[in-house]
Order: sequence, then structure tokens, then C-alpha cells
Amino acid sequence: MADVSGMTRKDFPLLNKAIYLDNAATSLCPEPVLSESLKYYREFKANIHRGAHSLTERASREYEAVYGKLARFFGGKPDSFINTKNASEAINLVALGLDWAKNANIVTTVAEHHSNLMPWMRLRDKKLISELRFVEIIDKEGGFDLSEFEEKIDSNTRLLAVTGASNVLGNRVNVREITKIAHEKDVPVLLDAAQMAGRMPVDFRKLGVDFAAFSGHKMLAPTGTGCLYHAKSFQSPILGGGMIKSVSREKFVLMPPPEGEEAGTPNIAGVIGLGAAIDYLSRVGLKRIEAHEQELAGMMIDGLKSIPDAEIYGPLNRKEKTGLVSFNLKCIPAHEVAVMADELAKVCIRSGHHCAMPLHAFLKVDGSVRASVHCYNNESDVDAFLNAVRKISALR
Repeated sequence: MADVSGMTRKDFPLLNKAIYLDNAATSLCPEPVLSESLKYYREFKANIHRGAHSLTERASREYEAVYGKLARFFGGKPDSFINTKNASEAINLVALGLDWAKNANIVTTVAEHHSNLMPWMRLRDKKLISELRFVEIIDKEGGFDLSEFEEKIDSNTRLLAVTGASNVLGNRVNVREITKIAHEKDVPVLLDAAQMAGRMPVDFRKLGVDFAAFSGHKMLAPTGTGCLYHAKSFQSPILGGGMIKSVSREKFVLMPPPEGEEAGTPNIAGVIGLGAAIDYLSRVGLKRIEAHEQELAGMMIDGLKSIPDAEIYGPLNRKEKTGLVSFNLKCIPAHEVAVMADELAKVCIRSGHHCAMPLHAFLKVDGSVRASVHCYNNESDVDAFLNAVRKISALR
């Protein structure tokens, strides 16, 4: 087993208080990330790109260094990244920033997180586009028939928006092949990489996507951090201070990217923390983290299979999964399972629709239970989780 928890667990003191298996929602922050974020507030808190004193120069330098880290970590150029609060904001920037046509359509899938559905729904409802088309999944493992992408994408399609990994089913999507289908019809692709970032090697250039969105808080960084990656020229629809080269009564001129793409004072400490999280993940190794999560997911699947009233959603083959497993116990609502797991064993797992109601409607269930791991979880965490689920199952 590619166990990386031995080298990471000590950096997450919260694990002394609970068994944290809700990493698909948000991950914990290691001490080195917290230290770097706090260092900004303690040693050089000042605004960036404003003034000439030493504090603002250091703050600007530390902030700007993160663009290079992002480029090396995800592929692309430093000016291909716009810092945002999260993946949701990044996706909305694309919805607000591209030009649309009333006869246009957007293609997405039924497996998407609400954040990759609602912005496109609003465009449709405001009649800025004519139609939002859904590619269906073909089974409870989250598989797609790629020929349906061929059918749904046509000459009026202005964007394909697709997840790289489901936050419910944990399946991996063939982003490269889907992107190839879209590009053959000159349609740009937006990738929701929220469940990929920090958990597996990801190179946006090699995938060929035009846009990608991810959240820092799911990859060991502070909340309020994330990015929009753009392969081609893109202007953020949000304007304000910090991005301006000059302004007159007649016009304004923006700074070159990335500075000219971010309005107002950003989450400076958070972005510095994002850079520290990238450093931390790089030291551990993304391939090792990926293998570690898949191994733990496989253990969860094998254990749940032995519980007679457990129904598992998503691929059963660990090599096809990310580090999350969703399931239900017959006759016990998902919320009750999560509450009892916490009460019985301090096991923190998620219950509900996981911001994916259309996908749960396809599954014909009113919510599910989700356990998800990261680099600091270990076999003992999985054993505690499975023991708690067995006890809960026995209660009914």
C-alpha cells in the first residue's frame, strides 16, 4: 500500500479529536500551510500592488510567487490563472465573462455539482442562451456513452461544461477524449476539477481544456481560495481597483494578466497558504496520494460489501475511483447514519445530496452517505468507519 499517512498525519492535530472522512467537502490544513498564512498577518500584512514600502513589496512578492507554483503544479503559464474564492466563483466568471447568443446552447451532464449547473441554468432562464443540454450517465457507476456527447454538441454549442470526477460517485471521467470530441466541433471545454486538484496528477494543458475551476480548500489550503485556469485570452467580468493601469473619463486600461484579471484586495493570506499547500502536496507526491486514496477507497468498498443492507454507488473497482465512496443503508435515512456515526465513534462523514440533486434523482434516492479520504487518513480510520456502519446497520 502506498501509505503516505505516516509522513503527513502529524501535521493535522484535528485528527486527535475526530476521524475526519469528509474530505470531498473540504480538507484539513496542515501546520506548514497554517504557518505560512499566519506569517503574512504577523510579519508583513500589507496590501499588494499598492505603495512602495517594504511590507507591500514583500506581500506582493509572496503573493505573485504562487502563480508560478500553480503553473508548475497544474500545467499552463503563470498568467493563465485567476485567483478566486473557490471553484464556484471561477465557473461563474466564465458564465459572466463569455459572449453568448440567443440561439446558442451549452452542453453539460446530469452528474454535475450544482455549481456547474446553476450558472448555465441562469443563462438559459434569462434567455441569453436557448438551451441547456444534458448528457445522461448510463449506470450507477457514472459511465457515459461518449457518442452522446457527439450527438448533443452541434454548431450552436458555445461551451461544454463537465466534471473530471464526480463528488458523489467518485468515478473518473475521460476528460481528454470528451475534450477531443468538443474541439473537433470548435467548442471550448470547461472542466470542474474540484475533486481532482491535490488528489492526483492533473495537467490542464495535456487534458486540452480551455477552462478549469478548482477550490483550494479541497487541496489542504485555506477556505476562500481557488482558481480559474484559462488556456486562451480571457477577461474577468469583475472590474475594480488593483487591476487598472490608467483610468480617464473616456476609458480605462487594464494591467496585463494576471494582475489585470483580479479586482480589489484578494485573500492574500489564503493565496499564500494555497502556495504552501502546493509545496506540501508536491513533497508528498501526487501519484502516492492518488494510490493511497484508491487503496483506502477499496477497503471501504470491500467492507461495505459485507454489510447486507448497504447499497454502494459508483465504481467498485478502486482503480476507477477517487478516494470517496457513497452508499445508503436500507431503511435508515442518510442523515441518521451520519449523525449516529459521529455519536458512536466520532466519525465525520457527509450525508445529503452533496450539491448534486439531479444525480441523486437518477439514482432514485433522496440523498446518500459519503465517506472520503485524503493523504492523512489511514487504515485505522477506515476500520473505525466500517465498524460504526456495521453497528448502525445492526440497530435496524
